[in-house]
Amino acid sequence: MVRQFIGIVVGNIADFVVSFILAIIIMFPVGFMQARSLIAGGAHPTPAQATRALVTSPTFMVLTLIAGAIGSLAGGYIAAWIAQRRQLVCGLLSSLLCIIDYVWTIATRGSSSYVLTLALIGLITSPLLGFLGGKLREDSGR
Repeated sequence: MVRQFIGIVVGNIADFVVSFILAIIIMFPVGFMQARSLIAGGAHPTPAQATRALVTSPTFMVLTLIAGAIGSLAGGYIAAWIAQRRQLVCGLLSSLLCIIDYVWTIATRGSSSYVLTLALIGLITSPLLGFLGGKLREDSGR
């Protein structure tokens, strides 16, 4: 029981850390390309305008969703690896913090259709990918 709890906690942390690191790695090249296109168009954007252009970029949206998916998959795998029993449940529960984050995002910033779309996609895919990570670990342990 304790191993499962530790697995779920570590899996949640791994999910966030992997997603965050990948998002930061993605942000620099995509942000650079976005800034170049704004400057090439003759604009001299403020930092707020450049940030808004980055986070509303379809390229950035798709790449951050992929980063989140990899994080959820890794979190589910790590949770199941630590737990050693009930690996599918632990993999699924490794996305608990993501679910809370997405629900919070919808409740506080859901007025934007862009934000709402991203949050709903994440709300659906994060637990499924955590479960899949647990399934991958369960299958590799056999």
